Amino acid sequence: MKDKKLSIRISEADLIKIHDKAAKSKLNFTEYVTKACLGRQIFVVEGLDEVLREQKAIGRNLNQLTMLAYRLRQSQNRCSDTPS
Repeated sequence: MKDKKLSIRISEADLIKIHDKAAKSKLNFTEYVTKACLGRQIFVVEGLDEVLREQKAIGRNLNQLTMLAYRLRQSQNRCSDTPS
């Protein structure tokens, strides 16, 4: 639970740099400063958006193949159920 407030004096240039680093790490300002001050590693992975986009496309393709296989199986079952 975050119930304490911290106040520090810092130059505007340093504050801007910290905000930029927080944005690049996709953390909010508080999360970034807390992790940095407690010595936790902060990883920034460039190009992850492209990887996620590709993974979503692969997932959509897999889902389409699964649905097609299901429909084919259903149509085969219907054909085998009809009397000859």
